[in-house]
Amino acid sequence: MGEDTKVTLLQELDQELKKLESKTPAENIFFLNLMRILPPRPIVTAKEHEVFLEALKKISLLLNQIENNPSLEEQRDGCAQYARVIEDLISHYERDQFPSDSTPLDTLKFLIEQHGLTQTDLAEDFGGQPNASSVLSGKRKLNLTQIRRLAIRFHVSPLTFLAV
Repeated sequence: MGEDTKVTLLQELDQELKKLESKTPAENIFFLNLMRILPPRPIVTAKEHEVFLEALKKISLLLNQIENNPSLEEQRDGCAQYARVIEDLISHYERDQFPSDSTPLDTLKFLIEQHGLTQTDLAEDFGGQPNASSVLSGKRKLNLTQIRRLAIRFHVSPLTFLAV
């Protein structure tokens, strides 16, 4: 394929993507800024995995701090959107590198046991004792807030608690 053909194909792709751009909602400025700072890409090395995990951890901590602040809604939404993008990349890498038959609930129970915790110790992370009981008995799945809190408590990726 000649150089002229490559340029023409790229120009055609550019034109086609620009047509699609007008059909999507405007992007959140905070999301775009995070995309510029640490552009998402397929994770292929352990070092890249570590970098994206650290970014996800920092974003999760921030999201927990600004969770109920209406004046920071746009920042929160941009950070959450970016977190979803890199969570997918991390999950894909981890599925390939660390295959496992355990469920998120199995992992949670293992972490609870390893840390010598009880259901009561975790009640606040679950939003109350009844929620803790429902999740740990398998009657209810973890919600996003619970996943974030547990990831911070146990210093693991939020993906640890998602079924993939």
